Amino acid sequence: MPIFNGSFKDKGLKRFYYKGKKGKLPVENTDKLQDILDYIDTITELPPGPMLYRAHEHKGGGKGVWSFDITGNMRVLCEFDEDTDPINIRIEDPH
Repeated sequence: MPIFNGSFKDKGLKRFYYKGKKGKLPVENTDKLQDILDYIDTITELPPGPMLYRAHEHKGGGKGVWSFDITGNMRVLCEFDEDTDPINIRIEDPH
C-alpha cells in the first residue's frame, strides 16, 4: 500500500490510489494521474520545485487551491495543510 499523508475528497480517486481501481475516474490517462499523485506526495514546500504538471495556485477566491494538469481541462486539485500534506484531493474540470 502506498504511503500518503494526504486526504482525499474524491472517493473514486482514493480507491484508485490505494487499490488501483479505475472504474470511478473521469480520466483515461491513469498512468499520468498516478504520477501526479506521487508528485503531490513528495511536495515539502510551497511553491513546489520543480513545477511539474503545470502546477499553480489559483488566484482570488481560489487562493490556497493548487492545480495539476492531467489532460485537456481535467485537473487534480488540492490544498496543503500547515505540514505541507495535501488535503481535499480531487479531480475536477475547473473551467
